[in-house]
Amino acid sequence: MSNNLVRSIPVDSGTARMARRGLPVRAMLVRVILYALLLGFSVLSVIPIWWMFITGVEDSADFYHIPPSLWPSAWDFARVPQAWAPGPGLNFTTFLVNTGIITGAVVIGAVLSASIVAYGFARLRFPGREALFALMLTTMMLPSAVTVIPVFLLFLGLGWIDTFLPLTVPAFFGNAFNIFLLRQFYRSIPPELEEATRMDGGGAMTIWWYIMIPLSAPALATIAIFSFIGTWNDFFYPLIFLNTPAKFTIQLALHLFQGEYGGSDLQGMMAVAFLAAVPCILVFSFFQRYFFRGIVTSGFGGR
Repeated sequence: MSNNLVRSIPVDSGTARMARRGLPVRAMLVRVILYALLLGFSVLSVIPIWWMFITGVEDSADFYHIPPSLWPSAWDFARVPQAWAPGPGLNFTTFLVNTGIITGAVVIGAVLSASIVAYGFARLRFPGREALFALMLTTMMLPSAVTVIPVFLLFLGLGWIDTFLPLTVPAFFGNAFNIFLLRQFYRSIPPELEEATRMDGGGAMTIWWYIMIPLSAPALATIAIFSFIGTWNDFFYPLIFLNTPAKFTIQLALHLFQGEYGGSDLQGMMAVAFLAAVPCILVFSFFQRYFFRGIVTSGFGGR
């Protein structure tokens, strides 16, 4: 019996102690390497933004210096107000307001239309629902270059050219990707919440407004971020539909730095481009946690 008792006592050998100590060290080493890689990628992603900033505010001698430096020897912040008003009657405040109006309308329209249509495809049962959903998804395969001429002729016939309507009204009719994203999210919400609301006398619109909208805040934030950044940085469609300089968006107005004979005020353009990128950076920084949560839950939810 004593021999069995002796054999049952675990032997704390040096190998066992090293194994127990090696696990935390190995995990810490992996974490350090991971954080070092993330820090390196973060620095690489920040370098273009920093390059825009210093190019707009550095001295002209530093701008033409080779090799270029990431820290200028002299700063010239006077170029920023000069670039903000590049010519008589031209002020980037007007272009910023125009861009804000268009972007705000597009974000509101994209969120409302996608949430309503996605709720219908996710929860309401009607004949041809799956066929209509598949037909809607096929529209994602059409490149914008194929539809731009018919769309332009449509808005030309409506008399909407050189107005904000072609840039804002289509957002209120839904986007296939946004609808798909929200539909996946809605299908992950327990149906018992709807049944309880129906027992209390609530209809489809009540369920959509009081149940689906509050619970889908991460997915709605994802759509809002996509719509904001895409519309704020859009150059193609404002170039097609807007003709009057007073109605230009800020991305289209950057072309005003192009000189009469092909020369460009690159430093002024960089200064204004940096200021134009700041709203996108702030929006993504404040709402990134909702963005990642919406992507994860919408991508893996559903039945």
